[in-house]
Amino acid sequence: QSHSRFKGGALYIEPLYLEAGGQQIALDAQGNWNGTNNRAEIKSVSYKHGAAMALSGSAMVHYDKSVKLEKADLLFRSDDLEKLSTLYLKSFFEQTSLQGVTLAGTINADLSIVQNALTALTATVNKFVVKDTAERIKVENGVGTINWSNNETFNRPSTFAWQQLQ
Repeated sequence: QSHSRFKGGALYIEPLYLEAGGQQIALDAQGNWNGTNNRAEIKSVSYKHGAAMALSGSAMVHYDKSVKLEKADLLFRSDDLEKLSTLYLKSFFEQTSLQGVTLAGTINADLSIVQNALTALTATVNKFVVKDTAERIKVENGVGTINWSNNETFNRPSTFAWQQLQ
């Protein structure tokens, strides 16, 4: 069982450098480690960073020479995609074709991961905005749900609407 909280300073976990920015970051986890087979059963995990991001769920992780996410079921929420974009995505977008792209709005998502690969996703966005300093794309007031699965028999439709697309 683990419980960590901090409100000031910064956290560096390669490749992510994260400043708390005055918003509380909290990580709570409960699980079991099996040293015989190098496997961690994470019965529950919760990560929250102000309104920018909340992630919760459960997972099975195997550690040998590298970390392998064998199975995870996660709930992800952001009530402030603009802050999430600045804090978490900006450093990954730099030096790529996504440099200068920021997001705004809200998102709620359910994710399933098996053997380090995404296997199912349902994500709902509201008041979704995409801004691009290079003016390649612009989306205003998007709303919709994306349903995806790697299962060939999956047939749940996705919908997305917007007020302005440029």
